Amino acid sequence: MGASAGRVRRRGARQHVRPVVAATLGLALLVGCTGSEPSPTATTDRPEASGPPTPTASAIERFPAPAQCTAGSPGLKAAATSSTVVDRSEDVGRTWAGMYVGQSLLTTETDQYVAYYDPDRVMTIAQRKIGVNGLPVSGWTHRALDSTLGWDSHNYVTLAVDRDNALHVSGNMHGTPLEYFRTQPGGNIDTLARVPTMVENTPEDRVTYPVFLRQGNGGLFFYYRDGGSGDGSTFMNRYDEKSKSWSSVVDGQLFDGNGSTQDPHGDWNAYQTQPTFGPDGFFHMLWVWRDTPDVATNSVLTYARTKDFVQWYAADGTPLTLPFRHGEGDVVDPVPSGGGLVNGLQAIGFGSRNRVVVTYSKYDAHGNVQLWAAEPDEGGDWRTHQLTTWDNPMEFEGTGTLSIPFGVAGAEANDDGTLSIEYSCHGARQTLTVDESFAFVSQSGRAPVYPRALTDVRGNDPALGARVAVDLGESYGFDPKHTYVLRWETLGTNHDEPRETWPKDGTALTVALLEDPRGGSPKPFPETHGGQNG
Repeated sequence: MGASAGRVRRRGARQHVRPVVAATLGLALLVGCTGSEPSPTATTDRPEASGPPTPTASAIERFPAPAQCTAGSPGLKAAATSSTVVDRSEDVGRTWAGMYVGQSLLTTETDQYVAYYDPDRVMTIAQRKIGVNGLPVSGWTHRALDSTLGWDSHNYVTLAVDRDNALHVSGNMHGTPLEYFRTQPGGNIDTLARVPTMVENTPEDRVTYPVFLRQGNGGLFFYYRDGGSGDGSTFMNRYDEKSKSWSSVVDGQLFDGNGSTQDPHGDWNAYQTQPTFGPDGFFHMLWVWRDTPDVATNSVLTYARTKDFVQWYAADGTPLTLPFRHGEGDVVDPVPSGGGLVNGLQAIGFGSRNRVVVTYSKYDAHGNVQLWAAEPDEGGDWRTHQLTTWDNPMEFEGTGTLSIPFGVAGAEANDDGTLSIEYSCHGARQTLTVDESFAFVSQSGRAPVYPRALTDVRGNDPALGARVAVDLGESYGFDPKHTYVLRWETLGTNHDEPRETWPKDGTALTVALLEDPRGGSPKPFPETHGGQNG
């Protein structure tokens, strides 16, 4: 999905993963695509990291090694593509192609929306009607908004609908004032209007990473970071359809990185995963802390769950106190700064009896990056397990969007009591199967998520890459009846710096309908933002 950040050196050297010009496929883990490849910087040893020691893995000596995560590894066997493009509708329009920035697709029972930037970088919303069979019954209409993108790949645009079917749009922010628009009930984009303030007397001047969430009852939430990388706070708001207004979910911020019990003078900000709705009726969330813009300073993997985003609990049901602070709460793994945590490379899954399983990556004792799993025991203490034995030394450091050669999804329980954990390595999707003690059972290749009709580049510029964004509808609790994806082509990220040349007329933006020829809909690999900084 993105440019390789350098070759993986064998024993005795570590790979420095630095920001690169990357061509992604809609996944910010940037796996296995084209782009510039800087030479890795070899180091002979790692500075000692401060902080609590990382727990010893209980499974490190007990399983045969899965396939190495290196480009071209013979163990990374690919399967045939699992999905085909059934229909490519008329183009939504032309979109900005000067650099990668996230764009969004949302399908409800009655409407389909696309939020994107046009070739002049103007934020634009497209809408068409959806029939009872889940297929479009109208052409696209468009509404340009008074928000123009700069040269910043952080400034994705996202959207959601509330219980009155009003459309909410937010994006184009990186430490800048809130950009937020809303329609009247019904969701007609002709009624989109800027809302300058979401909640009075709440910081909204240095906003980054806007996220909408929907509860099972359709209640709409919105959270964002105010401040900068290494020194920011997270705020969460709830929408009320009757008053058509937002209010704070809690009194103050959800995460407070200003000081901790161990270090009252420290400054951090949290990078959290989007809450995962579990079979137990709870939303489950993970986060890491960062004390500088350098990705190497991620630390302390932490967990919480909630039903209403007001009262939060540890895995054993113990109530947690807000705001969350560095080193406090339900710590899954107290990985120190410099321990190999990368924000976005964490996932929530569920084993038998709905037990929570956390999958993530960090260094082992030899400086090799590995995949790990953790689960709470009956007493609520987290037990960590090393899943891989990769001889794959890397060192994650630097600022900007990083090119990471692997990703990991949440664990899934199988009928025989084993767990399946899907991961990607240099573009190859794999399934790792482990038993209930997390001992290795087997590994198999997974089919690519998308067919070549979507992933092959059609533009003439050799630096263009294909991007695919999943439909937000299912994650919001809708039943779109079909699998739609948003496709476009752009140049890669550029360290948030302007380019001298780029495709001035943009590229085609298309919504495609997918189908698995074996029946059912293809399952996309979860979209993450591994290593994005700032």
